[in-house]
Amino acid sequence: MQKLCLVCKHVVPKDRDKYCSRQCLYKFHNRKHRQYHAEWQRNRHDARRTGEGLIECQICGKRYYQVGSHVVQTHGYNSAREYREVFGFDVKRGQLEENLRKVKSKQVFDNGTYKNLKKGKVYWFKKGDRTAGRYTRSYETLARLTQHIKRISNAKIQNRTKLP
Repeated sequence: MQKLCLVCKHVVPKDRDKYCSRQCLYKFHNRKHRQYHAEWQRNRHDARRTGEGLIECQICGKRYYQVGSHVVQTHGYNSAREYREVFGFDVKRGQLEENLRKVKSKQVFDNGTYKNLKKGKVYWFKKGDRTAGRYTRSYETLARLTQHIKRISNAKIQNRTKLP
């Protein structure tokens, strides 16, 4: 029995799985993520009007939603990571506007990309590993880690005072 395309109901070629063409694949994908796209567009237009939530490029001073892609395309950097290293931003964390970060986090759970984290388990930190954590941290990362340590120590102090 022949498979039919999920979008246009034409016969699916043998070398394909669910869709007869890339065009049908893209149509299906766009339908699936339409709600996220609409939400993102609303937030984007609001941010453009107010100027809030946009990230400033340290080179040209213009404001963008995704500075990393702007820097690679416009200023000739090889990667957004290189830009973050040069200007002292957190290298391990992308620079995204908060609304876009929320939209993308919803998408990750809906399309199942979070499952890729389990595949990377072999690369996770192992207790007692001497090579782990040996890299130069940015000021942004150090500030975040300092805040985290303060929160943990405050929580421990509060737990001690609650005991009889």
